[in-house]
Parts: sequence; C-alpha cells; structure tokens
Amino acid sequence: LELVGASRRQEYRVVRAALVPKATLSSTSALYAQSGDPRLVLITCGGTYDRSRGGYQDNFVIEAKPHGPLEAG
Repeated sequence: LELVGASRRQEYRVVRAALVPKATLSSTSALYAQSGDPRLVLITCGGTYDRSRGGYQDNFVIEAKPHGPLEAG
C-alpha cells in the first residue's frame, strides 16, 4: 500500500485486517489512539447488512504500519 501526497510518499504494510462487531468498536478503542508508533487505520462498514437493525452489523478494520523511509516526492 502506498500513500502519495503533494510532497511526500510513504509505503505501508498491512499488519491486521479483521471484521469487528460494531458493538465492540467504541470511540475509546486503542485504534483511535494518537500516541505511539506511526500507523494507518481504515475503518469501514462490513459484514452482514440488516436494514431492520440499522445497516451493517460489523466494521472492517485494516491497520498498516510504515514500511521503508518517508520519501520526498
């Protein structure tokens, strides 16, 4: 995975990909921590869609860590 901005480029390696029940993913989760080693976290809808229960019942969580140096681009 590679992110490219106006003046920087960084490669990332996925270290975790998991389907997580929405009920267990709270706003106090460590996934939202702003301290510690650099990382990229993507949280999106996933799992079964149940309209009667408000939509998707799970979140798909992907966590990636920088791989290689941050490059000027």
